[in-house]
Amino acid sequence: MHDALFVGLGNVFKHSGLKDPCVDIVATWNEVESTLEFEIESDCRTSARIEKEKRANEIRNAIESGSFSRRTRSDSGSGFAKLAASVKKSNRGNLKFYFTEQGRFKLEITYSVVLQREDL
Repeated sequence: MHDALFVGLGNVFKHSGLKDPCVDIVATWNEVESTLEFEIESDCRTSARIEKEKRANEIRNAIESGSFSRRTRSDSGSGFAKLAASVKKSNRGNLKFYFTEQGRFKLEITYSVVLQREDL
């Protein structure tokens, strides 16, 4: 879970193209599915969107094709390959990243959480 925030905020800093972007973070616990979802949405420079969207599509395609597993240790770019490798360990884990209609970049990551009870 630390990686989601670290990667998400790191990408805002490195790739937004803005000195002081607005960032919204939402964490949602789903008790039924036993998952924790983080949504990190941030402003980005309009002039850089085409280039950034192209790169995001390349990363998404690599993840969807399964070739991300070879890149997780050497990916010095977005960190999304590392996140994908982490969340894909469970069928309840998920990773999405895209530009919204408002031109903001959004990262959605869902972690499967295993809860254990200990009786005292």
